[in-house]
Amino acid sequence: MRIAMRIKQAREKRGFSQAELARRASLTPAAISQFEAGDREPSLASLGRLANALGASTEHLMGREVDEKFMSNPDVSAMFRGMSKLNDADKQFILSVFEEVKKRAQSKDNK
Repeated sequence: MRIAMRIKQAREKRGFSQAELARRASLTPAAISQFEAGDREPSLASLGRLANALGASTEHLMGREVDEKFMSNPDVSAMFRGMSKLNDADKQFILSVFEEVKKRAQSKDNK
């Protein structure tokens, strides 16, 4: 499914008109229409504003698989929101720890 359809589905799921989503995301109604029609792709900044306005993740809007149960945990959400304040070295450290935990989980699954 394309990003255009995911934006539209998320908007409709929340009962927003294109104008309401535009207002909440500080974008123009024309931009929302173009995104949903697939005539234009949102910039990363616009994608972030759309995700916030829709209560969705940018990963979801881009079609990346996300464990929604995990991501809906308030502690996890707060942790990821806080990552934007970290410097690059700290972000890389957290990502490397996460990768190690994933490897450990996969090796347990293979036993």
